[in-house]
Order: sequence, then C-alpha cells, then structure tokens
Amino acid sequence: MEKKEIILQNIKIYKLVRDVINMGRYTEYIEQRFPIRCKGRDENGNDVLEKAVNVVILVRKSPSSDTISTEVRCPYNTGGHGQRCKASHPRSDKVGDGVGCPYSLDIPYALENPNRS
Repeated sequence: MEKKEIILQNIKIYKLVRDVINMGRYTEYIEQRFPIRCKGRDENGNDVLEKAVNVVILVRKSPSSDTISTEVRCPYNTGGHGQRCKASHPRSDKVGDGVGCPYSLDIPYALENPNRS
C-alpha cells in the first residue's frame, strides 16, 4: 500500500470523527465502519509486513454521552485500549513505549469538556 493511499484513508477517518463531533445534537447511536488494508508499523512509522492485512475500523458515538469510541479490528492490534501495533514484534505485546497504531483514534473526553484548555 502506498503512503498516498494511507494518507487518503486517514483523511476519511479524521473527517468522520470531525463530523461525529459536530453531531452532538443527534439522539441515535452512530457507528461507521471503515474497511482498510494495512502493512503494520515499526517505531519509525515504516511498513513492516510484506502483504497488507484486512482491518476494520469502527468509529462510534453513543447518544447517552458526548464521547467517541473507536475500535481497530486487526490481528496485530494490542494494548489496553487497542492503541498499539505489534506487527513489527509479533511475539511480544510491547517493545519500549510501544508502537502506536495510526488508525486508533481514542478521544473519549474531548466532547465532555469542550471549553477546557
């Protein structure tokens, strides 16, 4: 997968998150699915897998709160909040501070405290 495709996928996801943030007036449960292909990452953000794997990213907003939750369904996703990628080190859960998953967007309190700096 080329970096241009990855950037375009990220733009689509960030635009959805922006739109969901603006949907505070909605009273229904919102979920959007993004099927993508990913080659994993190392500490420097470089692809590590020769063949891309299928990944599904779910972005959700509950009507009962002003939070957004995300879920990355990937065989290399790990961490207490699914925030890390272990494609570069599949035999261990974490190396150093961990390699961040570029598709894991977790902003649970961004909407509850909009005026907080």
